[in-house]
Amino acid sequence: MNRIESEDTVIIDGKRMFSDGDPYSEDNDSKGTQINAQFLNGVQEELCSFIESQKIELDHKKQNQLALAINSLVTKSVAELMKNYIYDIDSIGRMGDSEEWKNNRRGTYEERE
Repeated sequence: MNRIESEDTVIIDGKRMFSDGDPYSEDNDSKGTQINAQFLNGVQEELCSFIESQKIELDHKKQNQLALAINSLVTKSVAELMKNYIYDIDSIGRMGDSEEWKNNRRGTYEERE
């Protein structure tokens, strides 16, 4: 992905950015940024490739596919984390004192330092 590469961008903090400009101005320096196909195709492919990486088939009728893809990635990541840590929870919801828990936990922040 890249930032917009058009003659009518503005530089803000060293980055090429869009400009609203004045579409009615006779002065070319005051016109807004024209969006080009290269930029739009770049944005499209960045989004589509992420959605497809989560095994979601693109569907123009659905407008929540990016949210579904993010949710999928987060769900898989949490599941992987949970798989790597074994939790023994006692009846009132606190971490248990089992040997398995003691051997598999990372410890508190203070204990790790």
